Amino acid sequence: MSKRLLAITLAFALPAPAFAQSEELTEIRGDKPFTFRSDRAYFLFRSDSGVSPVFLRIPTEAEMQAYDAAKREAFAKAEPKLVAKRAEAIAAGKPAPPIPTLEDFNFVWDKVQNAQTVNMGKALEKAGKAKTMLIEALPGRYVLYGMGFQQVFQ
Repeated sequence: MSKRLLAITLAFALPAPAFAQSEELTEIRGDKPFTFRSDRAYFLFRSDSGVSPVFLRIPTEAEMQAYDAAKREAFAKAEPKLVAKRAEAIAAGKPAPPIPTLEDFNFVWDKVQNAQTVNMGKALEKAGKAKTMLIEALPGRYVLYGMGFQQVFQ
């Protein structure tokens, strides 16, 4: 189950670039007025690193169900072509692709973007190399997924 969850979580993360801005996470800057919202969660952290953290939101049960349904639908549409391609390879004596299965079907779903890179240039406060970040987020379960290079793409 944990391997399946990881695979699906990564599938949610990969289709959209991690440096794209969305409503998932918003950096709060210190030079503009700000009001806390009761319908949002907040992350507060400080870093003196030159790289940006990447946060991954764990998909909700509804998102997982929608992903599974979309994958099943896409597989049902693609399966006849995959079976025919396999049969052609076997008939030609060439190495055949594996038997198509839903579990092995290569599916990219772009309906949910749940990986976000924090733009360290939008700090709440800066003191030398240290930056204090306040991040507004949609409520959910988040994981510090890794480090990115947001500023490279801007």
